[in-house]
Amino acid sequence: MRVERLNKDKVKIFMSYEDLTERGVARDDIWSDAPEIHELLNEMMDEVYDELGFEVFGSVAIEVYALPTQGVIVIITRGEDVSREQHAVYQVDVRLGQNNNIAFSFADFDYVIDAANNLKKYVQEKGSVYFYNGSYILLLKEGEFAADSYDSITAILSEYGTASSFTNEYILEYAKPIIEQDAIKVITEYF
Repeated sequence: MRVERLNKDKVKIFMSYEDLTERGVARDDIWSDAPEIHELLNEMMDEVYDELGFEVFGSVAIEVYALPTQGVIVIITRGEDVSREQHAVYQVDVRLGQNNNIAFSFADFDYVIDAANNLKKYVQEKGSVYFYNGSYILLLKEGEFAADSYDSITAILSEYGTASSFTNEYILEYAKPIIEQDAIKVITEYF
């Protein structure tokens, strides 16, 4: 499990499917209202406090996004500041979403070039490349590739980079755009 502070009232948690299994939660259970999920959320909030000092009290919004092959991203947003004496009571607004986008991080642009050249069979054009925190991120949005080629694309990308846990919104807001449109086409034509 990885924890990251996005701003003073928002944190992001990435949990791989292995992390969920270790905690006794099946992949499909994340969408249920089972007691195990409530326990998992409480554990997450405790860990967020331990690692970042992010205290959860009052109204909290929890967004859960599934990354089909990597795991889940949980974004916790603290509501308006209420009395800290009420910290044991949470009002939780859970929004669930399925994220079928593909985002992979690469240590060097040469790896992006190699990956793009091997993706031509599945993605002729499309895609975007961003630079963030010393790494290049190749982003393929849902609809830019055939749904049945998802596993093949992620297998190719895994040879050159690692799956990114960043959401599209995070990448678009914080990463520097390198090639914003038709990245696969641009890279394969010029490199």
